[in-house]
Amino acid sequence: MIRPAWRPTLLLLLALGAAADEPPACWLGLRLREGDPQVRGVFPASPALRAGVRAGDRLVTLGGRPAVTDPEYDAAHAALRPGQPAALVVERDGGRLELVITPVPRPANSYLPQLEEAIGPGPRRAALAAAQPACVRVGGASGVNLTPRGLVLTCAHNLFPQGVDVDDPRLEALMSLPGIPVEFPDGTVMRGHCKAVDRARDLALLELVSPRASLLFGEREAVAAARRLPFVRLAAQDPARGAWLACIGTPSERTAEHGEFHVSTGRALGQADGAGPARLVHDAWTFWGHSGAPLLDEGGRLVGVHASWDARRGTRRAVPVSAVREWLRERGVDLPD
Repeated sequence: MIRPAWRPTLLLLLALGAAADEPPACWLGLRLREGDPQVRGVFPASPALRAGVRAGDRLVTLGGRPAVTDPEYDAAHAALRPGQPAALVVERDGGRLELVITPVPRPANSYLPQLEEAIGPGPRRAALAAAQPACVRVGGASGVNLTPRGLVLTCAHNLFPQGVDVDDPRLEALMSLPGIPVEFPDGTVMRGHCKAVDRARDLALLELVSPRASLLFGEREAVAAARRLPFVRLAAQDPARGAWLACIGTPSERTAEHGEFHVSTGRALGQADGAGPARLVHDAWTFWGHSGAPLLDEGGRLVGVHASWDARRGTRRAVPVSAVREWLRERGVDLPD
């Protein structure tokens, strides 16, 4: 379930050495599509929501500056200051509407309000809030980080365009280049080096390096060893039928009402016989782009990796944690206790 507008992985692999852009100093809480001034949605508890911005509005000006094209919007946004109100003109229902928006300092994780909307107060919310920072976007799909140094688990089919032979040694050599972009909810962007792929199990591991790491000389071991990225631990066993679970992934831009690192909840529905690697059945909401998204139990532990959708039954399928554990053990991968 890769985004339809996903840029081919092979091209992304060649985009090496690009440093991550610094995020703006202030935050509005707008969800925008690249190259389009139409608002896809607004974040909960955001300046945009308080200002009255709605999904479907089209930006005209921001702070008295044009904001229709991407460069115009970036320039207008850069001129804003936290705490200082700014005029925001939008088109809505055929007319123009002037709103007042007050930027705030960019939060460390602007996606947490979505989790708080989806999960009520209590230990369950606290556990998922601790796990959410480790849920990542992998190119145009989803994944989850498993170690402080950066070892991302995702689906194998996320890394290869349809029809590409994963067993081709030339492709294997190309995939060894650390060029797959991996983004954390706090805006940290790193590059993923393909460490292992198993098409039969539909699992893949990406080893993370800094965007500025040298292609020729790699990354200094001391730098990698000192890294302290957020990570998720594996559950000891597969979820029981009826067990509560949450899915945190990045759906396609075709779902304007759902933003990045979307949180949905559901139940484990048992395991299907003869269903291939994705045999754990669940009913948490997913869409294009959710492949590789972690299924988490109420303690924030990984119980499965979402992989596909069963259109005939209207349910979703995931690789269960028992299969993940077996594969990692075969690969000799050690995870934090």
